Amino acid sequence: MPASRTSARPSRIEAQREQGQGSASQQRPRCLNRGDEYLMELVPGYKPKADEEFKEFLRGLGGDKATDDNMHEYIEGFNAAAKPQPDDRNVYIVSIPNSDLVIRIWDGGMSGYRAFCLDFFDTRRRTPVNLPPGFSLWPSVANAPSVFTMGGRLSSWENAFGKRGRQIPLGTEKWSVPEGSYITLKRRNHPEFTFAIPVRQTQYHEAIVQPVLGADY
Repeated sequence: MPASRTSARPSRIEAQREQGQGSASQQRPRCLNRGDEYLMELVPGYKPKADEEFKEFLRGLGGDKATDDNMHEYIEGFNAAAKPQPDDRNVYIVSIPNSDLVIRIWDGGMSGYRAFCLDFFDTRRRTPVNLPPGFSLWPSVANAPSVFTMGGRLSSWENAFGKRGRQIPLGTEKWSVPEGSYITLKRRNHPEFTFAIPVRQTQYHEAIVQPVLGADY
């Protein structure tokens, strides 16, 4: 009896389905960390790193201190740059006068750079928002000359990636600023006001003796 002439090749429909699945897979690669997820949403065409590639990237940031034994700490720190949840208590808050908005300030895995992340948050809708119309952030003139050397309006991470306005996904925009600096918020038809960025207390600060004003001597 002659052998069956049934082709082992997939049908055109099956081939198209497989091709479509492959295209979807290429369009949305699998992420191993929230940092890559954030960058994929922000930067079209960004490809997430493989596990070992991501570890090498973190070793580059941490130098000899990043090992396989403590790699999870560096991954957690990198992921921390993602926005905090609305109920996260590890967040500093600056209320904006005559507004439902606040400025949130959090670690963001930036301690190694002596910086903090910040964003705008709508307290009525309980959601982060991008830079509101008519708002801008600036280094304050109150900063010591060596504290904030950047001049001009502060750019968000998204602006640094070339994104502007509606190109930025809703609620994702954020900034990073040096700890201990002063930032001025300017708003259209409102007086500007200045707020402070916290300073992390380290073991070195605890050993520093502070001067006493007005003491007998």
